[in-house]
Amino acid sequence: MPTNFKIPGIRLPQKTTRRLYHTRTGHLPPPGRHQLGSPDPVTRKPAPIRFIFIKATEGGDLLDTRFHTNFTQAKQKGFTCGAYHFYNPQTSPGRQAAFFIQNVTLSTGDLPPVLDIEKRGNKPLSTFQHEILTWLQKVEKHYQTKPIIYTSYRFKESYLNDSIFNTYPFWIAHYYVEQVSYPHQWHFWQHTDNATIPGVQSLVDLNVFNGTESQFQEMTIQKERPTT
Repeated sequence: MPTNFKIPGIRLPQKTTRRLYHTRTGHLPPPGRHQLGSPDPVTRKPAPIRFIFIKATEGGDLLDTRFHTNFTQAKQKGFTCGAYHFYNPQTSPGRQAAFFIQNVTLSTGDLPPVLDIEKRGNKPLSTFQHEILTWLQKVEKHYQTKPIIYTSYRFKESYLNDSIFNTYPFWIAHYYVEQVSYPHQWHFWQHTDNATIPGVQSLVDLNVFNGTESQFQEMTIQKERPTT
C-alpha cells in the first residue's frame, strides 16, 4: 500500500488548459473521519495517496496517448485505479460510450468508470439530460456497475438536479472550502485543482473519498464482466 504522495513511473502530460488534467489523485480520510479536505485537520499532514483516476477518452475519437501506460504502471505500484471519460455534448452519447468501452478494460478491484461532465452545450436541458443518461446506461450495462458522475457543485444543481442522477455515485468538484455542504449523498470530493506531489512536475487535482476503508473497497468493481 502506498505510504506517500510520490507516484513513481507515472508521467503526466503538461496541462494545456485549466481543466485538462490527465491524472487525478486521491486519498481516504483517517480512521473515524469521513468528510475531510486534503490534510488531516488535526495534524495538518497530507494523507497518503490511495487511488488515482486517469483520463482515458474524450468525445468520440480522442484517446489519451498515455492512458494505458499510466493505468498499468499505477496499478503495478499498488494504487487503486479508475478511468474517466470527458464528455462532449456535441457528440453522440452512444458513440462516446462505445469509444470508452472500446479502449478501457476494468477488472476486479478497479474503481467504476467515470463520466466527467463540465459542458452543457446549446441543446435543450431535457435533451442534454437524456443523452447523459444514455451514456451512463450503456456503460453501466457493459461494465455491470454504475458509473460515477463527476461534475462541479453548481453544474450538478443547475443541469443534473433530477432524482435519476442521484442514483449514481457522485464525485463533486468544489474547491477551497472546509467541507462539502451538498445535501445529497456524495462519494468523492475534489477539493483542490492545484496540488503538488513529489515526483510530479505539473499541478494535479486532489480528492478525498467520503467513507471508511471497507466502504471504499465496496465501491470497487467486485467481479469482472464475463467475456462474450
